[in-house]
This record gives sequence, C-alpha cells and structure tokens, in this order.
Amino acid sequence: MSILFEHVTKRFGGVVAVDGLDLEIAEGRFVCLLGPSGCGKTTTLRMLAGLEFPDRGRIRVDGRVVSDGETGAFVQPEDRGLGLVFQSYALWPHMTVARNIGFGLETRRWPRLRRDSRVDELMSMLRIEGLGQRYPSQLSGGQQQRVALARSLAPGTNVLLLDEPLSNLDAQLRLEMRAELKRLHEHLGNTIVFVTHDQLEAMTMATDVAVMRDGRLQQFAPPLEVYGSPANVFVARFMGSPAMSLLSLDDRVTEHLARSVLRWISDRPARDVALARTVGIRPEAIGLRQPGSDAGDRWVHPATVEAVLPTGAEWIIRLRSDAAVLFALATEDPSRVSGDRVDMLVRGRELHLFDAGGERIDASARAEATVGVMA
Repeated sequence: MSILFEHVTKRFGGVVAVDGLDLEIAEGRFVCLLGPSGCGKTTTLRMLAGLEFPDRGRIRVDGRVVSDGETGAFVQPEDRGLGLVFQSYALWPHMTVARNIGFGLETRRWPRLRRDSRVDELMSMLRIEGLGQRYPSQLSGGQQQRVALARSLAPGTNVLLLDEPLSNLDAQLRLEMRAELKRLHEHLGNTIVFVTHDQLEAMTMATDVAVMRDGRLQQFAPPLEVYGSPANVFVARFMGSPAMSLLSLDDRVTEHLARSVLRWISDRPARDVALARTVGIRPEAIGLRQPGSDAGDRWVHPATVEAVLPTGAEWIIRLRSDAAVLFALATEDPSRVSGDRVDMLVRGRELHLFDAGGERIDASARAEATVGVMA
C-alpha cells in the first residue's frame, strides 16, 4: 500500500506538532521518520494510524482518504488495514504467545485450523518457534518484540507502523532486531513506517529517510543521499556521529577557517562559492599529516590534537584550529596524542556548502534543473 500526506497540519493547543506535511511513501518502501524529540514524527505516525486527527490536510492509504481535516472524513483505525507496534509492545500478560499472536484473528472469526496455521507460520518466520505456550513475562525483550510484530502481521497487514520499538532493548538486541526487521521487510515486501530518533537505525534499515524538525519535513531521500548530500545545515548536523563540522562566516570562532576554505576552492562555480556562508566537513573526510607535508590537491590547515578517542574499530580525533573545534575519524591507529601539531587535509569534493538560509548549495542539482527547463 502507498501512503500520501497532503498539506497535513496538527496542533495541540498553541503548539504546532506537524506543520504542512507533504510526504509520499511508495508501496513496499521502508521509511524511517527521523528527528529529535518533539519534531512531530510520532504525531505523524499516530495520525496515519488513526489515533490522532489532522486539523488540516488529508491522509490517503492506497488512494483512499482515511483522514481529512477539511471535510471531517475519517476511517476507524481497525478499518485501515494497518498494523501498529508500540514502544511498550502492549502484549496481553494473561495470554500465551500463541493467543497474543492469534487474538486479532479470533476477533475476526477466523476458523480455528486456519488461525493456528497462521500463528505457526508467523512464529516460524520470526524465529520464535517453541514459545507458543509461554507468557510475555517469561520472554526476553527481543522475544517480546517478535511476538508484537507477529501479532501485527497476523491479519495479513500490508502496512506496518513501528513507534520506536527498539528503544527498550540493549545494544546487542537492538542490532539483532535491526537485522530481523530488514530481513522481514525483504521477505514480505510490506510498506513499513518506522519512527526513531536514532540515526543509526535509520541508516541501516530504511530505504528512505524522512528527517523532521519542528513539525516540518527537512529532507526525504535514501539514507546514503541524506548523509552524503544533506539538504540543509540542520540535516548535516543531525546525521552523523561525530557530527559534521560546520564552519560559518557568521561565527567569530569559525570565520577564519571558513574563509580559508572558500578562498582555496577552485573546482566549484564562482557563484556557489560567493553564496556560501557555511562550509561543512564530515569527520571521515579529514586526513591528518605531519606539518609541512605535501597536500597535493587538498585544502590544508594546521591544527592541534586535543584528544584521541578509540572506539575499537575507529579512532575519533578532536582537533582545535584557529579556536574552532573539529572532529576527524580514522579507521587505523592515528598514532597521535594530545598536544600534537598536525596538518588537516580535505579534498574539494568532500566539502559541503550552505547559503545564508542554511540550505545546501549544489551545482550539479541546479545544472540538472536547468537542463530540465531547457528541454
């Protein structure tokens, strides 16, 4: 099933939780609604599920209007053909696993044999065979999560809505469930809408990421595009750990570095460089060399190592240059210690430019748009 939000707005008193949302989700996509607390992602999901009603705009599922703020049209949650998994899982504590999974089928009056067959199928699919006679209190967090998913999928749900379902799990279980959800999506081909504030969940699972801020959609694109070509300064700062270093001409701390980079750039149109007010550099784009070494075709600037933070697979290096703080990321031991003087090196194609409004300056995108108009 496809999903369409058309100019959807939702207020709670004087607070605008979702502000004019336009979002189209194609059938069979795995979409993560991503953003900080209070950005409107859970409200968006609840409106789609039918638990909240929009003040303006309409929501369509497979072309059918399920909520319309102008006309008042509304389809009850149970009639939308959507499965919803809450953060708390909401399993019936007095029912066995099998009863929890099959309860919705009982209410729909499925024949006993058909119901039992469906429950067995789902337990096998979600790898919880043999747990049918246990109760939720006898299960691990990951097992409870699988039971909640099975229950939502039982009626043949084509759209699955997940509201931060992994936040209660420890790190190892979260990793396992990310892989399980991705496998499940590839196997079933359902449309999935997943709410999270964890960018790693969005990057590893989603086919598309919708980044939200203050109720407004900031960018909607495949995860690697969101990371590699952030639409604005907010997305650039939000995606990535450590975050992108942002050097602004309007910040006295970073102004000198920003001017140094912009004076050096020669592989971008002069108009782009003239419009730029902020330069972004991902940590993995920063190379470190001994002072005075050959920079080749890269921007080079001196810096001082302030800290080296090993994570096991990577090393995060905190740098200070001209009073500004930047982070570099190395996949091999950088053999640096606090106080070391180094040169930072960055290639031109690894720089991100943003204008005075914080929007991305992208010459290639503008060229494509121009070609489209000329055609």
